[in-house]
Amino acid sequence: MTCIAGHTCGDVGGTVSPSQCRAGSKCVPGSSAISPCDAGTYQDIAGSSSCKPCPSGSYCNAIGGTVEPVLCNAGTFCPTNSINATSCSPGMYQDTAGSDSCKTCPPGKYCPTLATVDPISCPAGSWCGAGSSSITLCASGYYQSQQNSVTCLVCPMGSFCTGEGTVDPTLCGAGTKCVEGSSSSIKCQPGTYSSGNTSTCEICEAGHYCPNEAQPEMIDCPAGYKCVEGSSGIEACPVGFFQDQPRSS
Repeated sequence: MTCIAGHTCGDVGGTVSPSQCRAGSKCVPGSSAISPCDAGTYQDIAGSSSCKPCPSGSYCNAIGGTVEPVLCNAGTFCPTNSINATSCSPGMYQDTAGSDSCKTCPPGKYCPTLATVDPISCPAGSWCGAGSSSITLCASGYYQSQQNSVTCLVCPMGSFCTGEGTVDPTLCGAGTKCVEGSSSSIKCQPGTYSSGNTSTCEICEAGHYCPNEAQPEMIDCPAGYKCVEGSSGIEACPVGFFQDQPRSS
């Protein structure tokens, strides 16, 4: 008789009783020896004539045939018939063991290495879109004071954001102005002034003068002189005229 499925008949002197095929192997009808399950398959029941596909979330690569599939670790994935676990690529992650795929790194976080288990928060001064494998620093003129951000903010009027990776805008100092999106402050020109934290320089009022670059405040025009609006210097009264009061125009 033909050796029955799930057994072997390999006695040289003639088989009397077929031997049951062990777990981790298969024996088709007429087998004289066991056949270990191929890599990517397994068999957990003795006396079987075929092997089973390794299930998703596990891998099967035991020498001599796999009996029990091995669960994929977090940070890796295993589709059906896997021989080995596959590491998640940068920009992807997997925080659960026994998975058949990896997840896209979420917005506001980054996944920098192979086999990332837990995404890393994007630090202040940077942003991270979905699927990021690294952070992107805020460009000059932009800032971000919060972690886990997906965009950077335009530097507000009256402040400047120098260089890349600004966390907090710097207030414009007295004698300067900063328009929206400034990467540096701009000095007020003679004839104008600024008390700071502003986007414009004020014109020096009549009766005052503003002689220097970056003038922080107006200076009173002295008696004997006149100062029209926007003056950067004082003008003496001409011969035949006088002015006994300060701040005259």
